[in-house]
Amino acid sequence: MTKFIELNTIGVSKDSQLRAAKVLRAVSDSCEQENSQEGDSFFKFSHKIMTNRWKQLREVVQHSELFSMPQFSPAFCNFFNQVLEPQPAFVWLKCEGNVEDCESFLRVHNIITRSGKHFG
Repeated sequence: MTKFIELNTIGVSKDSQLRAAKVLRAVSDSCEQENSQEGDSFFKFSHKIMTNRWKQLREVVQHSELFSMPQFSPAFCNFFNQVLEPQPAFVWLKCEGNVEDCESFLRVHNIITRSGKHFG
């Protein structure tokens, strides 16, 4: 691990390395103090945020006739030790109906996207 860090930090400023170490320490500390009154760990907090965002997105898509998205089955998460619905940091949307170019349509509404052509 030491050799890996040595090779991969060549050219990275000391300040950046110290900031990254501080962030990693904060994440690590949040996991160790999970049962304290400080609140949730970084990962539980992040999971709650993503759960809420995905719930809102699924509701919007479900009530919209403009978009559809694939349904993924829940799966067991080794980190949380329970079955969870997938909640990635991206979504595959398909424009339905009269929309010819979904990427342009969404960009007009200030939603940054990448067209499916970039992904084959």
